[in-house]
Amino acid sequence: IPRVVRGRLRAIRDISAASPRALLDGFCTVEALENTMPLEGICRLTAETKNDLSIALIVCGSRVTTPTLRRAALAFPADTAVIAVVCDERAHPRMQGIGGFTVLTIGVLDDLASLMLRGAGA
Repeated sequence: IPRVVRGRLRAIRDISAASPRALLDGFCTVEALENTMPLEGICRLTAETKNDLSIALIVCGSRVTTPTLRRAALAFPADTAVIAVVCDERAHPRMQGIGGFTVLTIGVLDDLASLMLRGAGA
């Protein structure tokens, strides 16, 4: 059930992850709205409403700062593994640990698979 706080709609819409195709189709409908909650707020609301998460993926663009990512990751319980995927077409692919969570920076989608394989082997 959506909650309204200070004139902003606070709601989360679930996207099916039953298959890779369903997940990609779900992400195609995501759009930025003028009154979108800040990233930290979205993560807080997700943690409040989805209390059985074992892993959380935060996907964002290059304008999101490291301190903002850190605050967003801290919204999740300590037993939730948090991985941030930063999409920056100008960046070289890299993986780094920052204060208890992992940040993957990718320039193209193929970078994500190679970074995840590299991380799984480590």
